[in-house]
Amino acid sequence: MVSTLNNINDQLHAMVSLRTGKNVATLADQMEPIQHACPVCGNVYLTRTEALKCRDKPFEDGDLTVGTIVAVPGKSSQFPPDDPWMAFIIPPDPESDSHFHRAGYRVPLFVVTAIHGEPRSPHRCVVTLVSLVGSHLTTGWTPATGEGHLALFRIDGGKHCDVDSTWIDRVKDLLVDCNPSDKMREQAKRLARIGISSDDLL
Repeated sequence: MVSTLNNINDQLHAMVSLRTGKNVATLADQMEPIQHACPVCGNVYLTRTEALKCRDKPFEDGDLTVGTIVAVPGKSSQFPPDDPWMAFIIPPDPESDSHFHRAGYRVPLFVVTAIHGEPRSPHRCVVTLVSLVGSHLTTGWTPATGEGHLALFRIDGGKHCDVDSTWIDRVKDLLVDCNPSDKMREQAKRLARIGISSDDLL
């Protein structure tokens, strides 16, 4: 009999989906206090007040809307200078200590196609940006304020999203003359109408 129980015990330990002893499944305690979940992030709180406080954290959307066109100097690359999705070229600075500044930058345009929460932090507002620069679809999300990743510079004179960025000194005069072609603007409108969101960082 002892041998049979030992054999059963060995089998139970081999079955990872089974629970035994004090770990055996039981009914939930119906007298536990009712908890409240934040509808944004799903965190659970003991009181409704705590859940509401979490829910009502303001989204910092950088005043961006779907369809806003922005220049993103941090995504510079060697795109053709006459590409419709090129914002402007930051000229080389031969006096700079930075190799990148000495080379200059070709700055692409992007359009906001979605405004949403960060995949791992739903209360943090991010935007999905899309570009057709170089005739390739480039997509990804970035913080709507520009904090912690890429600075976004509006070409319509609106608020720039450039927390902690030093780009503004290099691009402010170039932004004034940035006037995308009708072709680029039409493509941007179509992309915004489609509505594209990404879980990948730009």
